[in-house]
Amino acid sequence: MSGWVPAVTRGSATAYVERGLAIFAILWQFAWAVTDIGPGVVGTGNRLFLGILILTIGGWLGLAATVWGPASWRRLRPVAVIVDVTLLGVAAAAYAFVVPAPDTWPLGTIAAVRACVVAALLLRPVPGGVVATVIAASSGVILVGGPAGVGPVDALLETLYPVALAVGASVLGNGMRRSGRRLDRAHRALAAEEEDRLARAEVARATADHERRIHDQVLNTLAAISRGGLADSAVTRRRCGEAARSLKVLVSASGDLQADPWAEVRTEVQALPAHWSVDIADLAKVLDGCPPDVAEAVGIATAEAVRNAARHAGGARLRVAAYREGRVWRVVVDDDGDGLAADMRPRLGMARSMRDPIAALGGTVAWTPSPWGGVRVEIQWQAPRSGESPAAVRSVEADTVQVLPQIGPPFLMTFLGYGLLVVLAGWSAYDDPLWALGWFCVALAIAPFVGGVPAWASRLGLTGGPTWTTRVVLGIGLAMLSTPFILRMEILAVGAADPPVWVSWSSEVALSLLFVAILLGPWWTVLPVLAMWVYAQGGGLIELIQPGTFMLLIAALFAASMRRRARDYAHARQAVIAERALAEADEIDRFRREQRFAPLVQSAGTLLTALSTEVIDLEAPETRAACLREERVARSIVLIDRDAGDVEALVNDVVVWGRARGRFIDAEIVGDLTALHAAALRPGDLRRVRSQLEQALIEEVPAAGTLRLTCGWEDQDVVLRLLVSEGERETLWEWVIGDD
Repeated sequence: MSGWVPAVTRGSATAYVERGLAIFAILWQFAWAVTDIGPGVVGTGNRLFLGILILTIGGWLGLAATVWGPASWRRLRPVAVIVDVTLLGVAAAAYAFVVPAPDTWPLGTIAAVRACVVAALLLRPVPGGVVATVIAASSGVILVGGPAGVGPVDALLETLYPVALAVGASVLGNGMRRSGRRLDRAHRALAAEEEDRLARAEVARATADHERRIHDQVLNTLAAISRGGLADSAVTRRRCGEAARSLKVLVSASGDLQADPWAEVRTEVQALPAHWSVDIADLAKVLDGCPPDVAEAVGIATAEAVRNAARHAGGARLRVAAYREGRVWRVVVDDDGDGLAADMRPRLGMARSMRDPIAALGGTVAWTPSPWGGVRVEIQWQAPRSGESPAAVRSVEADTVQVLPQIGPPFLMTFLGYGLLVVLAGWSAYDDPLWALGWFCVALAIAPFVGGVPAWASRLGLTGGPTWTTRVVLGIGLAMLSTPFILRMEILAVGAADPPVWVSWSSEVALSLLFVAILLGPWWTVLPVLAMWVYAQGGGLIELIQPGTFMLLIAALFAASMRRRARDYAHARQAVIAERALAEADEIDRFRREQRFAPLVQSAGTLLTALSTEVIDLEAPETRAACLREERVARSIVLIDRDAGDVEALVNDVVVWGRARGRFIDAEIVGDLTALHAAALRPGDLRRVRSQLEQALIEEVPAAGTLRLTCGWEDQDVVLRLLVSEGERETLWEWVIGDD
């Protein structure tokens, strides 16, 4: 049984297409029951027909319950679909025995139209087509052989009417299902790409945070000891212990060092010399409501501002103020030091710990003169408005709604085909058949243009928004204006004759034109469309309760439901992608941390652990020299991310290799990074250069020399240089990677 009903995956584009088609079928069924079938059955007074009507209402309610009822009822939708379509088919066959009034459509034909359309919308293409054909053929046979007394030609053409509508519904359903499946495939590809992008962004953010931690705790501590900048030995040893523990935690499974975003700020304030005057705000309350990652970045940047004031400002007064103004969080750090240099540029700590992390989250960091004469650091972050959707959500929503425009042209051609058949079959019923054929040709000429409007809108990315182009507006306007033109001009063809009811073809064609326009447009498109439809039909306000009007309203509700489901799906997809990306980023980050920073635990971490005890003299020259050497290695590892590219990996590996052999290298990547990463380097060339470099370090470079290694893009080549300084003597080695 379930094989007859399309299978869907919850939350996918196919799922909301199926739900939209179910809503469309339910509203269609209701519209025809209220306007024609219900009153017609009640007018017969036949208890059997009334009983069938009640059963069809029950089937309709059951199907509606699986769409709008509790979530647990959705599993019963396949059963509800089969039951509802079966009851509608029985009703179409039974009502075909009702004798029609003069110049009216037989009740069986109307019921067959309803059953065929519902079957074509809800069932799979082949079963839906088979069921619709059987229902229409059964109704036609009864019209010929039953008590209705309809002639064979009339019965044939009236049978083709539900077939034509079923074909149109099938085009609608199948086109949307294909589009839904295509969108699902596209969304899966986009989701994988988005997940990868988010994971890479999160890894980059985490990497910058790790580099900042090493800079703040390891580099600064080693630099202070090597330069004799920490006078209090107890404070120095405590900071060495904290730095060593931070390194060990960094390469552990979690890598999480701080939970309180202001903890580091308080630590830096406490480490200020006693003569400093400090005014600090109650920071804990200010960050209430701020996202955790933003709060952490703001705390880190504030701590770096305090640290820089203590080391470089040369003052004795500090103020840390924090504010929240609606969606804006702001932290201001002022000092009374020497102020800003005219050519000041953000140093490593300023960029890694302040500017880059805040900018990655959409905030800003500004350095300006302080009212006290020193430096003012202003950190600011603004939360997005609650009604704003991420760009990725809006993109998915736009892609999803483009399902609607794709059904326009085939839907129009279905009704035009039926119209041509009616014109040819009813040729003798027209007073002036050439007029009928002429106006059909006019409709045929207009329809492709109007049918192409949705395709244009789809290519332009329009989904019913305000950014209409002249071409789209012209197409929709032509669809509405041509409606009375086509309907009214057929009167000239009919003349004074009394043709059968099936001769009028223009209503279906005009309705399909408006149907396409209303699917494409925003919600308010229904107002001019309905006004034009009522005017064209010429029946006044009574047309508002006719099936054609109901169909336009159903199309509007259907389009609104599709757009709403598209937004829900897009938001849900974003949440799932973000969750998966974070999980993937955590795993990648753990591996990268261990691979990149584990050598520091063995070298700088071991030294810092020893310095935290009282075994080593902090003032001894050999201690300062050891700290200077380890600082050089740590700085190189912070500056050079081995995962950034093959060249970075080579330089990083050489630094670690040299440290293991007692050679402390100060390394840096220079030049155009974009060109460097785009360079086509052969693995064999990289291995050759590395082997030669390591051989030079072992056999040719003096043991007491200071080593500086640089690598970058220069003169269309990747150039690696090793500069060795020994007293006043300098020696340079140079390699061009890729040069044979």
